[in-house]
Amino acid sequence: MKIEFWGVRGTRPVPGERTVEYGGNTPCVEISVGDNLLIMDAGTGIVNLGDKMLEDKILKASLFISHTHWDHIQGLPMFRPLYQKDFTFDIYGPQTIDKPLGEILSNQMTHEYYPVSWENLPCKKRIQ
Repeated sequence: MKIEFWGVRGTRPVPGERTVEYGGNTPCVEISVGDNLLIMDAGTGIVNLGDKMLEDKILKASLFISHTHWDHIQGLPMFRPLYQKDFTFDIYGPQTIDKPLGEILSNQMTHEYYPVSWENLPCKKRIQ
């Protein structure tokens, strides 16, 4: 088992000289167990993790979202594996009373906020 922290900050990313040693990205933790890649939260740290996954040709991962506050999902639109048609992404997270998880993730990628919609991402997304 391998655990790597790609982001540990709350609320907003804080890159700079003071955060070089411990990082300045918002929450994202990678857990690798054999061929299984588990990702805990999709803060801005997931962007760098996604770049590594593309380099390593990883085609499948599972994401566990603890809650949908902005700092735990804000990196998802820039997670490059989502733009690969051969990538499969299983997403687990809270089901709120107001909106299902898929709707919350989709809403952050409407044209008012982002140029690519959640529905037009070419990967295989399965929200559990």
